[in-house]
Amino acid sequence: MEQSLDRCTNPKAEIRRLIKGGDYLSACQLIKSRLGPASWHDVLEHFFLNPNYAPDDIHQTIFDLDLPIVATTNIDSIYDRFLSANYNAATIIKPYHDDSIGRYVKGDASTRLVIKVHGSVDNLEGTVFTRQEYANARSKHAGFYDLLSSLISTQTFLFLGYSLADPDINLILEDNARRFKSPRPHYLLTSDRATPDMVRLFEENYSIKILQYSPLKDHEELVSSLRGLASSAASARSHMAASLIW
Repeated sequence: MEQSLDRCTNPKAEIRRLIKGGDYLSACQLIKSRLGPASWHDVLEHFFLNPNYAPDDIHQTIFDLDLPIVATTNIDSIYDRFLSANYNAATIIKPYHDDSIGRYVKGDASTRLVIKVHGSVDNLEGTVFTRQEYANARSKHAGFYDLLSSLISTQTFLFLGYSLADPDINLILEDNARRFKSPRPHYLLTSDRATPDMVRLFEENYSIKILQYSPLKDHEELVSSLRGLASSAASARSHMAASLIW
């Protein structure tokens, strides 16, 4: 964000204050307003498209979990391309604003769906970064947020690389934690240190259990843990198939 701010004309004190206070939505909105749509899209392409990031071990471990649906707030296409290379035609990539997304949520066992919660760099007009864009998305695509709420209330989510900084998902989690109380929580894997108070806040407010890991050696513990989870999931699926329980 600081690099995009460098492209703005002065004064910048207000934007810097917003960034320092963690109000990234308002900061992005002011930066976009300063730059204009064309230059703002140039910034997004510069950071999310042009580097052409390659998949790494974490993408392989997520793939090995063999999940029917993956929802991501990232606008890059790293995991999309990785999944397409492995699943080929069975991969469906749908942004939040695609009206056909409901059809693929109810897909069969042969398909794998990636939901782009904030849109994709492939369609910069539909990306969600600013406070205004969040508000517009909630208004114009209320059906998508109903769908996301349904998934959160019926499925167990595993959050990776996520800090609950997304206001829309925060509201859905808070609402579901109160409307559909369940002893089965969602899970958040994080390398950040979480105090006992913060752990309790997440459990009580979002129905999320925090699982902490060491970030040493390029998050090696996270990758090995997910590999273990993938192995356990494969064993559980084999047991279900043998016992005809599903």
